[in-house]
Order: sequence, then structure tokens, then C-alpha cells
Amino acid sequence: MSAQQFYGSQYRHCAEVVAYTFFADVHCVACTVETFPGIEDGKSEHVDVEGNPVHPVFFGDEFADEIEENYFCGTCTEKITI
Repeated sequence: MSAQQFYGSQYRHCAEVVAYTFFADVHCVACTVETFPGIEDGKSEHVDVEGNPVHPVFFGDEFADEIEENYFCGTCTEKITI
């Protein structure tokens, strides 16, 4: 049985970015792309105004599970859904 058969429509790639961390908060992908154009290509390093790198949160990360239950986007304030 393949993973796709096992998980059905729930099957997702573990390298999928579900959120980003910057400005000492968690932000949805849409707001991050708006704030840091070109970040979705993953080819360049982006830093926030404090000089900290913008970190992606990947589907399957332990932190991603915590985000789904407890976090709202620091920019648009919508609940981050994974």
C-alpha cells in the first residue's frame, strides 16, 4: 500500500511550507510572500527588520502541530490552518 493510498486525500508532501517565523511571531504563507516577495522560491535568504532570518515551518514538523492548534498570523490575525 502506498502512502497516498493510506492517507488518501490527506496525503501531503513533507517539504510543504505551512507558515513562516519572523518578527518574533508566526505568519501565514500569504502574508509572508507579501512581506518578503520572492521568498517562495527558496533561493535567497531573507531577514526581518531585527536582522533575524525568516524561517519556514514545514508540514510534519513538531512545531507545525503546535501552530495548527494555537497560532494566529502575526500580520493578518487569521488562524493558521495546516
